Amino acid sequence: MTVHRDGKVHRLHFERGENIGGLRILVCAGRGTYHLTADAEFSAEIAKYYKNHIPCDDLLSVDDVIYKLAVCDMNGTQQHRH
Repeated sequence: MTVHRDGKVHRLHFERGENIGGLRILVCAGRGTYHLTADAEFSAEIAKYYKNHIPCDDLLSVDDVIYKLAVCDMNGTQQHRH
């Protein structure tokens, strides 16, 4: 993952299954938007923005045409942005 902060580029690497501070990753693809199995609050939040969201056990196993990755901060992006 690349983060731009203060005009500098920082590269971050996450291991599979690693907790990344409440961030949720969405894989936006041709058949829908994939995400790890979610609680009711997260499912309701992503349903506001994505019509066909698909829970899965492993985002690395998505077999679809991937268009983008989206990151959702359930703690609030305005309060926790860098």
